[in-house]
Amino acid sequence: MNNYLRKTRCFCFLLVGAVCACTPTVNRAAVSPEWPQFRGPGSRGVADDARPPIQFGPEMNLLWKLEVPAGHSSPIVVHDRIVFNAAEDKSLQTWAVDRKTGRSLWHAEIGVDKLERFHEVNSAAPCTPVSDGKGIFSYLPSFGLVAYDLEGHEQWRKPLPMPQTYRGQGSGASPLLAGGLLVIEFPRDEERQVIALRASDGSEAWKASQPLRQMGWATPVFWKDANGESVGVAYGGQFSAYRLSDGKELWWVGGLGAEVCATPVVLDGKILLSSAGVQGEPANMTIPPEFSEAAKLWDKNGDGLIVRSEVPPEYLLTDRKAGGKGDMTLRQMLGWFQKEESDRGYNREGWEKLREMLRGFRDGEINRPNLMLVRLGGQGDVTKTHVDWQDRRGVPEIPSPIVYRDRIYLIRSGGLLACRDLSTGKVIFDERIDAPGGYFASPIAADGRLYFASDRGTITVVEAGDQLHVLARNDLGEPVVASPAAVEGALYVRGSRHVWAFGR
Repeated sequence: MNNYLRKTRCFCFLLVGAVCACTPTVNRAAVSPEWPQFRGPGSRGVADDARPPIQFGPEMNLLWKLEVPAGHSSPIVVHDRIVFNAAEDKSLQTWAVDRKTGRSLWHAEIGVDKLERFHEVNSAAPCTPVSDGKGIFSYLPSFGLVAYDLEGHEQWRKPLPMPQTYRGQGSGASPLLAGGLLVIEFPRDEERQVIALRASDGSEAWKASQPLRQMGWATPVFWKDANGESVGVAYGGQFSAYRLSDGKELWWVGGLGAEVCATPVVLDGKILLSSAGVQGEPANMTIPPEFSEAAKLWDKNGDGLIVRSEVPPEYLLTDRKAGGKGDMTLRQMLGWFQKEESDRGYNREGWEKLREMLRGFRDGEINRPNLMLVRLGGQGDVTKTHVDWQDRRGVPEIPSPIVYRDRIYLIRSGGLLACRDLSTGKVIFDERIDAPGGYFASPIAADGRLYFASDRGTITVVEAGDQLHVLARNDLGEPVVASPAAVEGALYVRGSRHVWAFGR
């Protein structure tokens, strides 16, 4: 009986990926973190050796769950612990949780006098920590960077200027750790700054700046090629590659959309870039009815004018299919851009000019998404020489694409999943997974399956392949905005109120 219990206990430990207690002499510094950064190894979202469960939820395959403060930071896995950021009022926190039990091991706090402004979809703790297996590095946009050892002891802190994001939408890019340098990107003073700090002490190694063209929230990526070790940053309108050692810009490619939330995917000699327009997809935007119809609906006093106050407050100009999050009403738009004119009222000519302006905005360059496969390397502007293919159809606004078994998978709000051939970009299928809601979390892949999390709390598991085959829809009962992590036999999910661990 004792032998049976001992075998069962070891089996359970393996399922949750715990470090075996019978090997206390393991050298953590010599072992790579299992899921060390946003989107895991290489920021690809792929867990090559993991076998997480297909079906799970509050009553099925639940290993543990822990109530935690709010935050959109995704979990990382560092040896025997789960690490993530959180925020409570003006307290910015980094948490470490035991992988086996879900017990809180430590949490460190940084108090600030002021939080950066952020969108209703965003949070005060949007950025995911990064680890080299020996230390943990947290970027807290309202403060800066903080380094901890694995036991939660602060090693150094580096206050940084408050980011100045477009219309106060808040930050999103997580730090990258490569070659002993922490690379972060944020907008500041009409510039987009890329800063490299030494992981040993937080001192600045280099800084690169670009004009602040449009919006960007993508996490930097790292690769090696003929130019040596490089880091790349995607932002509105452009992707730039910098030499890791000194920050020199080596090459760049134009053509990205005005809003870049998706983290690029580095492949063998190529990189996949995904970007959206300022309203996500053009299809999200509905042009108001022509004057005769609008007057019948809204000109209640019959004066032949349509004023802003007569437009129903619930009439949507932009529907992001995310339960109202991030939507724009027509009344809001008129209050932002044409307040005086809309308060006076539009006659037929003025209303039709408004419709034409909105149509031009919807169909214009600023609102065009783009998905492109680019060959790494080159010098200077490689837009005309290194782009293998590009397409503007079916591109998500926020989730990063995932490349798995020579296929690209892209999830859009509303539960629309597109599968493309990697080499040509050809659409193989574009179908609904019957799990509506907003999709903000980037998907992951493991063991021949893909995991897509919605802000309604449903994680849909799809079999990888050229036909849509949904294996399970798992309802957690709380929104999921952060990207999951998969290690060994477990799936770790950050919800709006809890961190969950699921395993067979």
